[in-house]
Amino acid sequence: MERLGRPALAARAHPSRAAAFALVGAVHEADLASDEARRHALASNDARAAAFARWARVEPRAPGDPRARDEALAAAAELDGSTDEDRIRAAARVLVWARDAAPSLSVGAADERASSLSATARWEWWGARAAASPPSPRVLAELVASLDLPAPVGSRGPALASAARLARALGDGEAARRIEGARRALATTLREGAPVEHRASLGAVGWLDGVADDDARSALGAAQVGELEAIVRALSSRDRLRPLLEQVVDTMVLWTGVERGLLLLRAPDGRLVPRAARNLARQDLGGEQLELSTSLARRAMSEREAICATDAFAQVGDLHASVHALGLRSVLAVPLVARGDVLGVVYLDDRVRRGAFGPGELAWVRLVASQAALAIADARDQALLRRAVRRAERANARLAAELGAREAELASVRAELASAGAETRFRYDEIAGRSEPMRAMLKLVDRVTTSEVPVLLSGESGTGKELVARAIHANGPRGSRAFVSENCASVPETLLESTLFGHVRGAFTGASATRAGLFDVADGGTLFLDEIGEMPLSMQTKLLRVLQNGEVRPVGGERSRTVDVRIIGATHRDLEAMVAAGTFREDLFYRLNVVGIRVPPLRERREDIPLLVSRFVDKYAEGRKVKVTRAAMDRLAVFPWPGNVRQLENEIRRALVLADDRIDAGELSEEVARGGPAAARDAGLGLKARVDALEAQLVRDALQKTSGNQTRAAEVLGVSRFGLQKMMRRLGIKLNA
Repeated sequence: MERLGRPALAARAHPSRAAAFALVGAVHEADLASDEARRHALASNDARAAAFARWARVEPRAPGDPRARDEALAAAAELDGSTDEDRIRAAARVLVWARDAAPSLSVGAADERASSLSATARWEWWGARAAASPPSPRVLAELVASLDLPAPVGSRGPALASAARLARALGDGEAARRIEGARRALATTLREGAPVEHRASLGAVGWLDGVADDDARSALGAAQVGELEAIVRALSSRDRLRPLLEQVVDTMVLWTGVERGLLLLRAPDGRLVPRAARNLARQDLGGEQLELSTSLARRAMSEREAICATDAFAQVGDLHASVHALGLRSVLAVPLVARGDVLGVVYLDDRVRRGAFGPGELAWVRLVASQAALAIADARDQALLRRAVRRAERANARLAAELGAREAELASVRAELASAGAETRFRYDEIAGRSEPMRAMLKLVDRVTTSEVPVLLSGESGTGKELVARAIHANGPRGSRAFVSENCASVPETLLESTLFGHVRGAFTGASATRAGLFDVADGGTLFLDEIGEMPLSMQTKLLRVLQNGEVRPVGGERSRTVDVRIIGATHRDLEAMVAAGTFREDLFYRLNVVGIRVPPLRERREDIPLLVSRFVDKYAEGRKVKVTRAAMDRLAVFPWPGNVRQLENEIRRALVLADDRIDAGELSEEVARGGPAAARDAGLGLKARVDALEAQLVRDALQKTSGNQTRAAEVLGVSRFGLQKMMRRLGIKLNA
């Protein structure tokens, strides 16, 4: 232990443990005192004092000294069977002077026991942990919690020095400031209480390094030079600006000992913006405080010199009112200059100490400011470089996307030129058909694809109108944007407006949040409205307004929004007849029917049936090789297919479930196997009436089976309740019928 005690003469006169402890404290005669103390301790059979006497040889030496290591291990071995307190104090010295050797008491066990021991043992253990172990927040917390615990100078002083280094390593400026204050107070007590003949020896006390007296504080101490090296390394290792700025403020507040600090950086427009503060709350960064700090900062920036007021009340002149209101006694503003550019200013003040910024503090702050400015400039340049890299990456991505689009366009043109004799420009891989009706339809589709006009697809249910709509969208200029589909017959009339145009919160009961409509979702793309003939007249009017001016207004909203949407409608109804009957708006019909495309039913394109069957087998066979026999294909080819391609697809799926490696006539449904009703086989004469009659019979059977319960009947039929009600109205079915 680094103690100042009585001279060796006292031990010779009194061979006792007290004399041995006195000799241990005589740092300036450590070796001689240790030998003398140990002899007398052994003579008095005091093994504990003899072990402690060894430490007088250990503690004046550097941790790497081999002799100090051997003495520390020997002393620890002598105390191995002693009390917990002595074992922990021994373990502390082993940690510092014999780091390559494990103490007899593990670090973890010592950590747990230290809190129950005396203040001396606690200071020595946690000080050793701070000096010899990797930076640990827990060790720092234990040392800060012990600041008010009294202990001998030799135990408390080295621990405070190690604690200060640990706080700086962890970047805890407030803890470092408190610890340095305690170390400075302890050093003052030691100097004032030491005998005159021993004061010359204080320079050998290691923990006093960097704690200068009043006369020596005019120059930068050796400890500060070491700390500056650590700060320069820490600043150079930070590439993120915010933690770097906070460390700069903490460092200056710590080594000047003032209350508060603020770092302001210059924005591109010349404004000074607070970026880091210490002991200044957010509410303090305004009013007179911000006016004072900003004014001094601008003066420091313009003069490129530190503006120091050792007695702020007397020296700040035109800012006297702000200084008086804030109660300041010392103020300092230091510019941050790097490569000829003023980046900002560090502002420090103190409300208690007058003359807080002496020559030593000014020299230290200027030195740290010069290094900090370079680090801030580097971090700022790195941030700007990262931002420029991100911009370049985004530009490259846009360029690559544009180049890819151009290459795709070029490939399309090349393909078009290569197949100049082909019937269509675009590929229609999802649409299977080589029959004359399909080729005629695709030629028309080919022409409207690249335009922006609305298209009306007409055809029976199940013919593939949505596939045609998707092909128009995918091959057209909006192919990279959204394709949104909605069946107007499946949405209740009361919800259709909200579905298409959206609604605001509270627009109607249940509208708990604002919701975008399908026109908003499809903005820039295509909106496919299937079964548009089922749309109520009131909604037809609102849809017409959107087609006319491109504006939609959500339900309950006050403002309209412009959208860019291509409309493709589809229906199985005769819209011209509906216009004549007054159930469909004539103006809306002509708005939608700019280009009308009829999708042919399957019975008009029987030569496509083998191709469709082959595609459905490949799609649903799940890896099996399944063959369709000629007998089955003949039955499929002659069936009238009232449900069109959708019905054919479901028939193949059903047959695949029943078949093994081939589909024969026996795997087909009874209706398909026998060729369908005679009336249907007769060239399709009366087909619509036959289908309506079949639908009506199915609806009546379902209602009878469910005792008129429409919800259950809809479930039996596989449709929605709203869809069932529409079917009943169309077919003229009443519940009492």
